[in-house]
Amino acid sequence: MNYNTIKLLKSQAIIIILLVLSYASILMGYNGFFIPEIDKNPIWFQRSGSIAVILSIFAELFFIKESLGFAELEEENVKKRYKPLIVITNILAFVSIVVGTFVWGYGDLIYIHIKN
Repeated sequence: MNYNTIKLLKSQAIIIILLVLSYASILMGYNGFFIPEIDKNPIWFQRSGSIAVILSIFAELFFIKESLGFAELEEENVKKRYKPLIVITNILAFVSIVVGTFVWGYGDLIYIHIKN
């Protein structure tokens, strides 16, 4: 593997880790992990949406930053070979932002509806 391939895979791994943490924050919020005594489960789930959005935005910003660096790659085969991975992580980041925003806005209602 050459330097550009390693750099590309490293950046994609960081993005995937941020997205996994984003989705994990929603699941942990739903299950009441780290909930303070003064909070209720529906509100805690709703707040987990904000954490998911922040992590997803970090992933998207990192994606944009790295994309600018890869735009000047001379090795077309590196871009072609890993284009599906790049597209999938970008779509997952977008979906994560949408889901996190939805949970952030309506998480308490979603929680109550699912639990009843």
